[in-house]
Amino acid sequence: MRTCKTKRLEIFPAGKLNKRSMMVAILSVLTALTLMTTISVTPAFAEDAPAPSAEAAVVMSATTGEVIYSNHGDRKLPMAGAAKLMTAMVVLDNMHNYKELKNKIQIDSVSDDQGDLFQKNETVSVNDLLYALLINDSDEAAYALAVYSSGSVATFTGQMNQKASQMGLLNTKFTNPSGANEEGQYSTAVDTGKMLKAAMKYQKIRKILGLTSYTMKATDMSQERTLTSRNELLTGGEDGSLKLSGIEGGILSHETVPPSTDEGGTPVDSTVFAVIGERDGMAVMTILMNEPDNKRVEDATNLMNYGFKNVTKKIISKEGVEKGKVRVRYGEETRVPVYTASKGYVYIPPEGSNSLVQVKTDIYSSLKAPVKAGTKAGELKIYVADEYQGSVDLIVKQDVKTGWFPSSIYISNRATIIICVILLAIFAVFLRIIQIRRRNIKRKKARRKAKAMEIARRQLEIEEDRRKRNWYF
Repeated sequence: MRTCKTKRLEIFPAGKLNKRSMMVAILSVLTALTLMTTISVTPAFAEDAPAPSAEAAVVMSATTGEVIYSNHGDRKLPMAGAAKLMTAMVVLDNMHNYKELKNKIQIDSVSDDQGDLFQKNETVSVNDLLYALLINDSDEAAYALAVYSSGSVATFTGQMNQKASQMGLLNTKFTNPSGANEEGQYSTAVDTGKMLKAAMKYQKIRKILGLTSYTMKATDMSQERTLTSRNELLTGGEDGSLKLSGIEGGILSHETVPPSTDEGGTPVDSTVFAVIGERDGMAVMTILMNEPDNKRVEDATNLMNYGFKNVTKKIISKEGVEKGKVRVRYGEETRVPVYTASKGYVYIPPEGSNSLVQVKTDIYSSLKAPVKAGTKAGELKIYVADEYQGSVDLIVKQDVKTGWFPSSIYISNRATIIICVILLAIFAVFLRIIQIRRRNIKRKKARRKAKAMEIARRQLEIEEDRRKRNWYF
């Protein structure tokens, strides 16, 4: 019978263990433990994130603007038809009132060269041009509206950039109103999300983006035409199977992007897709830029579902909650309440702590009358771990008309009336006091006069009596 000997495994040969060997062993063990720990604590929140085919993609809160998911969200790229969101906002901003929607515009040669939806010299209403702009991604409508609104494309584009600056879109620049690819015109997925968030605050734009179709009225050169939304998440596509629950609207634009001069190659046909939706009171946006057209529905669906399902929602403030008062100069009222314009949320990964959330109320120092209901008067700023995440607008809910002269120093009409009443009361009391004092003085003079006359009368009587008695002493 053979005896089987077991060979002992020695990490360090006997008799050769020294300090250097011990240090190597300790470092090896620590390195292995570190790698194991790193792997074990990788959150499911990050692992579950979709991997879209777009060159840039973001998922954002539609109420606070907080970025929930980002893949190259700050990369500057051609914005395509997303620029039309800004075009629509500037057109509406420039209107005196919405009666202008009925005004007619003649399609000039410059506008007609941008597409084939309209004919040269065709007369179309401002209202129908806005629908063509946002539903049909019409470049013709963009140019026609720009000239109508500001007199020239250059002036209008300047107004677009001015509004972008006011909105804090630091990575966005416009060179035309349609979004057609040009050198120097760009945006990012994050900035596009901010544009969509701002555009949805316009009742007219929100209505248009939420439609599946719209029938334009007949014009002097065309019959009725029906525009159909190309947002399959809203319409459901040909068989309705692509419709996504909670979708409220969005904008879709195809753009042929030329290759970089240093890379060569052929032009790339890509898509910019911005979509917004709400479920259970949670509003989410997804922006895809330079997205392959055959992937956009799948990627947008996955990202929207990711935003709705995989993020914890913490309600910061309900809609319509009073958060303080803002001063109004030149107003009939000089201090009016401000309220949250919408629900305020913050989105936290499952492993996050609610204690990290902080809210700061930032009310403007003052507004200038006249003020319309709905005017922004500040922000409810949301922070997580001292990092700014987004905000909810604070608005006034009442119209404030121009007040009287004292309103220039923040004295309201009501306060002016009260002050005037008090001053009149004080003046009346003052007059009464003077009147009483004068009457008392007259009475004292009358009493003194009467007393003097009484003394004189008595003296005469005494003298008369002495005379009758022939008294001379």
